[in-house]
Amino acid sequence: MMALFGRVAAARHARLPGRDAVLGNSGSAAGTAGQRLYGLASRIPMGPADRYAVLSAPSAATRLAALSEALDSVTALVEFQLPT
Repeated sequence: MMALFGRVAAARHARLPGRDAVLGNSGSAAGTAGQRLYGLASRIPMGPADRYAVLSAPSAATRLAALSEALDSVTALVEFQLPT
C-alpha cells in the first residue's frame, strides 16, 4: 500500500506523508485485525465490487485476501495511468 501511494506521490512530484498518516495509525492498538483491515480498505480508492468483497468477508483472513486482490487491481490501474 505504501508503494502504491509512493508511486502516485512521485508521479505528482509530491511529498508522501509518513506511514502513520497514510495507514491511519493512531499510535495505539487499532482494534481487531478485521477492524484494522476495514480501516485500511477505506483508504484505498477501489471500486464498489472490490470494496464489497472486503467488507463482506467473514473473517480477517478472507478480508486480508480480498484487500490484497483489490490492492493489486488498483496498483495495476494506477501503473497503467501514470506516465512512464
